[in-house]
Amino acid sequence: MYEYIHGKVIEYNYQINMKKTFQFSLCGQCYNVLVKLNSKAKKKKTTRSPSPSISIAASEDRINKNEMSSEEDNKSEFVLAYKLFVKTADGISLPAKWFQESISTVDKFLLSVYNKIHLMTKDNTIMPSYYFMIFKTQKETGASTQLVDEQDFIKFKSEYTKLAARKSNIGIYVTILQPSITS
Repeated sequence: MYEYIHGKVIEYNYQINMKKTFQFSLCGQCYNVLVKLNSKAKKKKTTRSPSPSISIAASEDRINKNEMSSEEDNKSEFVLAYKLFVKTADGISLPAKWFQESISTVDKFLLSVYNKIHLMTKDNTIMPSYYFMIFKTQKETGASTQLVDEQDFIKFKSEYTKLAARKSNIGIYVTILQPSITS
């Protein structure tokens, strides 16, 4: 595993001293890749192969393909249809609006919702820190999942795919916590 990380440090020109010990945590995808690499390395040590350079190249090729396919999965656009519900800081719920758009990243999605909030409230002073956003089916009651970062967005995409297959509508609920500056 050290060789893999050291190779990536050199490849991406990170300014990390690998002679010192350090602790780090990895996202789920990176961790899974490292676990697979580690288990493959142990298997290769216990079994002798007549051409180790070929098996190493093949495993590196598989890793690169896995990395590329996971990057493509994260970058691929999907069509998202949702109803946006906005509740203002003074407790008034605005009429919901139906939207459909192609989304590829969490940043583009959050920017899109941010612009739609400005459109619905007609208030350009509202900042993302003034509100929080959750998602759930429109008929669901109770707790829901907050939508803030990449990890939430990945979960949102998987749940959205399941709900779309069942033809359930999803709602994005925005609650504005802080009144705008113009109020």
